[in-house]
Amino acid sequence: MSDFPRQDELGETPAGLGAELKAMFGSAPVVREDIDNAVLSTARRRLAHRRRVRLAWQTVTSTAAAAALAMLVWLGPWQWNSAPAPSPHSAMAMAHDFNRDGDLDIVDAFVLARHIRDGETPLAEWDVNHDGAVNSDDADAIAMAAVSLSPREVIQ
Repeated sequence: MSDFPRQDELGETPAGLGAELKAMFGSAPVVREDIDNAVLSTARRRLAHRRRVRLAWQTVTSTAAAAALAMLVWLGPWQWNSAPAPSPHSAMAMAHDFNRDGDLDIVDAFVLARHIRDGETPLAEWDVNHDGAVNSDDADAIAMAAVSLSPREVIQ
């Protein structure tokens, strides 16, 4: 038996519609029960196949998303907590980082220049160019190293 309503189960049609349809197409064709069931069976099989294919794709994409999330969780701590790549200034920054921010930059030259200008007692590490005197030449050497592409050549 078909799941679809038969013509006699549909009820009344709007006035004149039934007459116009019969005039255009004649009366509704009578389809044998076995043909109706065969068509319905084929349609159900094809729809079931489509549902299985959709379910398979959903399973594959869900599994891939879960695997990606698992990799992110597993690899994330190493990626997120990794130390930054060492800068070319890192060796000199340890010795001449006057503002203690971890970088050898123009601010370090400024801090050294202010120490010298204010007449503070010079420390041995302030003699950047190793000429035996702490003066503006040392601040200039830090400034040149901060803007140089190869700072190791500027400060030895």
